[in-house]
Amino acid sequence: MDLVKSLVPSSVSDIVQPISSECVIYPTHIPILLKRFTAFDCAFARSSLLDLTGSIVNVWKTINGTAGDVIQLTQTNKPQYQVDALNGLPAIVFDGTNDFLQNLSFPNISTVTMFVVGKYNTTPTNQGMVDISTFITNTGAQLHYEAGIKSHFRIKDSVGLKDATLAESLPIKHIFTGVADGTDIKYFVDGDLKQTTLAGTISETVTNLDIGRLSGINGFFLNGAIGEVIIYGRALSGSERQEVLDYLSPKWKIPLI
Repeated sequence: MDLVKSLVPSSVSDIVQPISSECVIYPTHIPILLKRFTAFDCAFARSSLLDLTGSIVNVWKTINGTAGDVIQLTQTNKPQYQVDALNGLPAIVFDGTNDFLQNLSFPNISTVTMFVVGKYNTTPTNQGMVDISTFITNTGAQLHYEAGIKSHFRIKDSVGLKDATLAESLPIKHIFTGVADGTDIKYFVDGDLKQTTLAGTISETVTNLDIGRLSGINGFFLNGAIGEVIIYGRALSGSERQEVLDYLSPKWKIPLI
């Protein structure tokens, strides 16, 4: 059985993908997983991952992590499920204008590891992908693209905003990874370390998780697609991080560097 073909639904109707040796299985043994959202998984029916009205996403359900889905109640702000949005695979598509999904009861964290499989399209030049924050201050930990020149992993510690970045032009499609361990932050793209910046622990008492925008900032909406989001409430070790990357890379057909 061809792996890619076996995992791609032919429509948005619900399907069940059986577990087999050809499936790419998530490493569930790595501890302190807070959230995992994926647009498809060979171990789950589509209805276990998403609540859809046609192709419109009402709820993106967390699996393997703590309770708490990301939702959107306003019809005009709901993103779309597309079966071939990311390397021919299913993903959630955001319009760059006002689409986003949100959870308002995210657990407070001081360190974090974030993985996002996604792409930024050409415009706008400022786009948020995933943001863990307090709504008012828009700080915590986030992955975003800014000023038309570089992608970021950013946290706020007791001193202020700290960034690890990569200069690159849109459009871009990667496995984005940010790690904050209380001593520094590291930003990886497709498994390759791009920048390390000295930083303390996350200083804000975070409450919100936004997918598809930066919370509280108008104009930082994602124009692109997200296939998977994985968030741990600690800094993973190098070997743990590699295990997650070895799951994400073949599943999403994005080679590691």
